[in-house]
Amino acid sequence: MDPQVSYPRRHVLLDNSAERLTARLAVPLVIAETIGLSVLFVAYTVLDRINTDLASLLIPPVVTLMVLVAMPRAISSRPLRVLVSYTIAAGAGLLLTDWLGHSLAVTILVGAVTLLGMHMTGTLHPPAVATALVASRLNLDETWDVLALPFVLAVIVAVIMWAWLGHRLLGDPRYPTGWW
Repeated sequence: MDPQVSYPRRHVLLDNSAERLTARLAVPLVIAETIGLSVLFVAYTVLDRINTDLASLLIPPVVTLMVLVAMPRAISSRPLRVLVSYTIAAGAGLLLTDWLGHSLAVTILVGAVTLLGMHMTGTLHPPAVATALVASRLNLDETWDVLALPFVLAVIVAVIMWAWLGHRLLGDPRYPTGWW
């Protein structure tokens, strides 16, 4: 039996001063994040008012926006990985549900297929997994069903572009650290 590893208290509390931002950096970052959130929530409200389930597909990109803006150096923040992960997730959620119908078993299968696809392509992006699960629970009519995947991908491209622009406006030209 392996001895239990003991971590210094600073690791447990994430007390790393390098992870903290000064107000000079944090305030503009929060402003950029809030503007991006506002655009996504306005789009959600518009879609919700016209009674389409597509609105639900906007929730995971909100988390992705936060990841791209707040954690720009993370491998899971690289634009092409984000785009591929959402393609896998939305594709699996929409296609498998269309073929197999709505059930808890199908939702679990969608999650498993999504994770497998992401692991096999090296594109694990946790918020995208939520898109697969949301997509598997939607009851889209035929008109919106055809538009769902291009809609999700367009939103993700917009989120990536906002993150890129936001970092430029914040004076951080290092995002992305790599495209893949």
